[in-house]
Amino acid sequence: MQSPWQPLLLLSATSILTELYPEAASGSPHSCTDVLQLKACLYSAAFRRCRRSGLTAISSAHSTPRPVAETQSYGPEFINQPHQILIPADTALTKVTLKCEALGNPTPTYRWFRNGSLLDLETLSRYSQVGGSLIIDPPDHTSDSGIYQCSASNPFGTILSQEGHVRFTRLGNFSDHSRGTVSVREGQGVVLMCSPPPHTAEVRYGWVLNLFPSYVEEDSRRYISQVTGNLYIAKVQPSDVGAYICLLKDLLTRRRVLSPPTPLTLRNDGEFLYAAAVSPSLLSLPHWNISMKQGRRLVSLCCTVQVIPYLCAGLCV
Repeated sequence: MQSPWQPLLLLSATSILTELYPEAASGSPHSCTDVLQLKACLYSAAFRRCRRSGLTAISSAHSTPRPVAETQSYGPEFINQPHQILIPADTALTKVTLKCEALGNPTPTYRWFRNGSLLDLETLSRYSQVGGSLIIDPPDHTSDSGIYQCSASNPFGTILSQEGHVRFTRLGNFSDHSRGTVSVREGQGVVLMCSPPPHTAEVRYGWVLNLFPSYVEEDSRRYISQVTGNLYIAKVQPSDVGAYICLLKDLLTRRRVLSPPTPLTLRNDGEFLYAAAVSPSLLSLPHWNISMKQGRRLVSLCCTVQVIPYLCAGLCV
């Protein structure tokens, strides 16, 4: 027995299809099964592929749609493109996959480029291609770093993907050797050396006082060089006494390494010293510090000076 809502559903769906696909409305009346199948195709995620398939028309002689088959030729369209891949140097990663996949009729063929040069996969034993994706097994930080792009081609066109960066980040550990005590008279300036480990990663320097995460805050007396990592303290006060730890943070992987502590103490073998009329001495050359804020590019120029041996400070303008 026919449900009372079926005629209404059939009429509504058929009117929509007539507007979208005039060719689908020709011929004999369609069954409810035909309309529902075509409607499901139209509202599916594969809408464009449905239009190119045999479901763009309904057979009036049968209650089932035509077999799904690509009948319309078209150029490549990406559905997967390469992205940035970060590989820590101390990881056990043995394989890297750069994805590339495109639709097209005829089926597209793929080529890969590194830093703008075509990769000859037949001569690269560690490189292979599965579908359109590129596999590097194993990756090598000396030769595989770079910018990768894939192209997809068929007789109706060629498209080039977005850039996918493969980067190897290396951030070593500090030496385990203990650091000597730095003694200074009250009122003097002092420089605490970071002596960072070898690294290729983009890092941010910081300092911890006594216990993590009690960070040293930069102010008018304290300055941390983002070039050397050194900490400059002007006019040392009793509150500055403690154990100082240099910290490096990899901005990409978020990995952090800490130095052994450097004790800072006050000397008691002399009176409080005041700054004398001594010409300033340049401790670090000016360097650029570039940042982004609300879509604007902010540029500051920093340098560090010391009025030997009493005062050191950093200045950014």
